[in-house]
Amino acid sequence: MKLKTALLMLLVTLLSLSGIVTANAATIKDDGKYTLILQCGLNGLDGKIDGDYSKMIKFDVADGDTTVSLSELTAGILPFNGRTQFVYWATDWTGETKVAENIPLSDFNSEGTFYLEREPVEYTNGLTIYATFSEEPLKGTGTYYLTLDCLGGEVNGKYEITMTSSSSEYQTVDLTKYTPVREGYTFVGWDLDGKYVTSVPADCFKEKDVVKVLATYTKNTFDNDGIVLTLNANGGQLNGKESNTYDYVGGRDSGASMSLLPYVPVREGYTFNGWNTKKDGSGDNYKYVYWRIWDNNEETNKEF
Repeated sequence: MKLKTALLMLLVTLLSLSGIVTANAATIKDDGKYTLILQCGLNGLDGKIDGDYSKMIKFDVADGDTTVSLSELTAGILPFNGRTQFVYWATDWTGETKVAENIPLSDFNSEGTFYLEREPVEYTNGLTIYATFSEEPLKGTGTYYLTLDCLGGEVNGKYEITMTSSSSEYQTVDLTKYTPVREGYTFVGWDLDGKYVTSVPADCFKEKDVVKVLATYTKNTFDNDGIVLTLNANGGQLNGKESNTYDYVGGRDSGASMSLLPYVPVREGYTFNGWNTKKDGSGDNYKYVYWRIWDNNEETNKEF
């Protein structure tokens, strides 16, 4: 029996050395022959991949290879929608059919244009696959997810950064190390649930596994070329005036609200408590405004 086992082990070794057993290793490179496009849902709007709506991976394979390993190409990449758990890559946006671990190179047969850092990149030999998420919420997973949403700005070339850590090993994140840059705007600070924060300790994850902080900005100039917000200091002063008008400051896409945190009026003998729709404070309090609140009338400005 021992002799047979030894012979079998020797046979496997010889087969490997002779090239009969081949590996489908890929080399990821900017000018690779093949292109894998990763998307989150239809048009990439169901989540983010490395902080963006889609991701392009170009690669080469060894001569003679007919397949490529999906897990090798996507190693270290975690699609994230901030709500539910990623389960697998699918062949189309419906998520019904799971992509095989070993993808035939013959499936890489499309061509098109991918926008990389706003610049168009033409590709051939392409394949697009889609992230699929379960209905399981990101709670009690044993993993903490911290997202820094730069809201139109960039940190190290990324619009959004998601950090993951096991709950038992999580260490406080110092937000002062991350300063987003947005052309035409001045970064003011990181907003968590309507308050400025400079760090994110483990206590922030008591109720959930997902925490998102938002970059806040002020616009460097007033252009008055779109939606306009008027803030009335109600007896106080805001940038030296009782009433000031500002361009709407959203984010990278139309889903972003405007934070009112950067706008703090001063009134001697009083403490500012927030923005309200009525002078006596009997209206609605706002920490954020969303551009669609203008949809119900023809006016393009809103006053608080």
